[in-house]
Amino acid sequence: MPEAKMPEKVLVVDDDSPVAYLIEQILHEIGIKTVKNLQSSVEAWDEAMKETYDLVVLDWKIPEISGLALLGRFRAHEIYATIPILIVSGFLSKEDLAILGEYLLTGFLEKPVQKGFLHPKVSELYNESLWFKEKQERLIEGFKDLEQDDVSDATDSLERLLKESSKPVPLGVIATKTLIAGRHFAEAERILNVLLKKSPDSILALHLLGKVKLLTKDYDGALELLKKAYTKSPKNLERLNLIGNANLQKLQYDEAAKYFDKALKVDGGNTVAQDGVKLVTNIRTYIKDQGVEQTPKTLASLLNAIGISEVKKEAYEDAVEHYVAAITHLNDTEVEAKVELNLGLAYMRWKRPQEALYHMEKALKLDPKFEKAQGLQKRIQTFIDKGPKKSAVELAELAKAAHPPEEKDLFEGEPEEMIEDKKAS
Repeated sequence: MPEAKMPEKVLVVDDDSPVAYLIEQILHEIGIKTVKNLQSSVEAWDEAMKETYDLVVLDWKIPEISGLALLGRFRAHEIYATIPILIVSGFLSKEDLAILGEYLLTGFLEKPVQKGFLHPKVSELYNESLWFKEKQERLIEGFKDLEQDDVSDATDSLERLLKESSKPVPLGVIATKTLIAGRHFAEAERILNVLLKKSPDSILALHLLGKVKLLTKDYDGALELLKKAYTKSPKNLERLNLIGNANLQKLQYDEAAKYFDKALKVDGGNTVAQDGVKLVTNIRTYIKDQGVEQTPKTLASLLNAIGISEVKKEAYEDAVEHYVAAITHLNDTEVEAKVELNLGLAYMRWKRPQEALYHMEKALKLDPKFEKAQGLQKRIQTFIDKGPKKSAVELAELAKAAHPPEEKDLFEGEPEEMIEDKKAS
């Protein structure tokens, strides 16, 4: 067997100074070169965003950002999603243990911490993460640039491998996340169904299959699976937001708000839940002002109509905040591209061409063939190139330069309703 490796950089997060320093001392003794010891979870999160660590040791009962909330943030982060995390605590409830069991590369060590237990746990978690990373890289490379028929063939091989594997859940999760990232949803669903046949009670497989159903607009199927996982483990932050999102898509605003509120109880700083609450508030206000009969029948059209109404009132800051929140909860890249364009149009009306250009470019990244965004991007760029000066007086002149008499003013006219309202199915 190859010799076990140890992490080089470890972040320790524990508000109990004697315990934190004991952990730091043990980690140094077992050969870890760099150990960053922080007693504040807020400082720890900021530190983790500046530096990447090979492993995190996290106190579950830490104040400010709780251990549960911090774990949720790490697992939602692109880099820290696959960084091993060791939870240390004197006691965990049944619900706490359930949430830890959902996450791969997440271990638990009971306090008081002892070298004889900490050393093997750190080694086990870190080497498991190396295995995970190697398999993930191979799968990403294997599925890269494949045509759809080839993806199906590769999924066939993977399905056979999972049926024979001693580690079907970790391997299946890696494969599923790779397929979802490539938007191969049918293949991801196949893999998850294999996992559920082998492990019917796998909360993680239920959760991921619910996510696939949500992304493929099967909202009833998504809710059934996500709520089944929720009953087994009710504190998963991503799942609470996904249930909120599914209800939002079904225009069930009160139910959506309930789950976004539950997510904020787990982590009050979670922007996905904050955006969800903001959208529900905006929807309720719009319906109150316009009446139910005048309300669009799809979520995309409704959110777009709200943004347009704010721009018409010249409430540009409110319109921008609304559109940004809407993009968080729209699961369709084509629709997101249209909302990005309308966000750019709002900035144009606000006479902020740099921000307008940025969002036109984002629209084109989502939909490179979006002709309306292509045309506006070129016009905004031409306008910016003509007026690079920045002083207050010159900015005023720049605003006037946006109104040449021989050309149509980019800042006049209402934002275009790019999202067509479709009959609710």
